[in-house]
Amino acid sequence: MFIYYTYIILPIYRPDPRFITFQKEGSVGVRLSGGNETGVFVTAVQAGSPASLQGLQPGDKILKVS
Repeated sequence: MFIYYTYIILPIYRPDPRFITFQKEGSVGVRLSGGNETGVFVTAVQAGSPASLQGLQPGDKILKVS
């Protein structure tokens, strides 16, 4: 069984949200911070990970995960 994640993110350098989707096979390769009223932000992305291959970058704000 594979788990697919869909993230809606607000990139740090672009004003428009975008959707990224990837299949989780072990580690997603992303470190997050926040979780309070300011939001959840990407603080690190592991090179070669599903997150980096889909363009997730440090500073991106996670708007929704499903």
